[in-house]
Amino acid sequence: MTKGWPGQIARSRIPIISAVGHETDFTIADFTADLRAATPSAAAELAVPLRAELMEQIEKHRVRLIRCHRRETDLLRGRIAELAGRLRDPKRRLADLRIALDDAMDRMRISFDHVRQVRRQECATMAIRLEHRSPRLQILEKRRHIGQLGQKLAAAWEKTAGDKKNRMRSSAALLDSLSPLAVLNRGYSITRRLPDGLILRQSEDVRAGDRIAVRLAQGGLHARITETFNKEQCDG
Repeated sequence: MTKGWPGQIARSRIPIISAVGHETDFTIADFTADLRAATPSAAAELAVPLRAELMEQIEKHRVRLIRCHRRETDLLRGRIAELAGRLRDPKRRLADLRIALDDAMDRMRISFDHVRQVRRQECATMAIRLEHRSPRLQILEKRRHIGQLGQKLAAAWEKTAGDKKNRMRSSAALLDSLSPLAVLNRGYSITRRLPDGLILRQSEDVRAGDRIAVRLAQGGLHARITETFNKEQCDG
């Protein structure tokens, strides 16, 4: 006895169509199902007949019933005419045949009405099935899903943009703290020797009489060296 969902598919009284959606993929369900389709769309086309085809079949059945009704009526009328010619007193026989003809027509009318009602019910059922499988519902569902994805994308974009802004602010603050201008704002200055522009780091880089340029946080100035001191003299 088969077990699992392949076994359930095999034992199902409801016809099942397998439609994975990839031609190169096969599952056990493809071999246990009643029919296999290449894609879900192809499976839908196989499972649901076209309404136009159903209406065409109904019209064909209606025409056939009318033709059968006429043919049977013509046969009965021909039979009546034949018997009427053979009877010496056809009035009573004709009356019986008319009654039989009326009964046959009533039965045929009832049968035709029943067939027509059955076909109408089948058409209504098919219309309901087509409505449930209508692309309009799928399109609405896809639009709702796209809207949700758009909201998620906007939220993700806002979060990413916020993170980028925060990182940029942090980087700007770090650069600002490392900027020489920030150092100048704390009371320091940058001194260059003129005319070569050498940045002075020790008093030995200049001698008395040399010209210097001093860069301050706000503006700058030029000066001339009158005297230099070494580190030990400054510390003392």
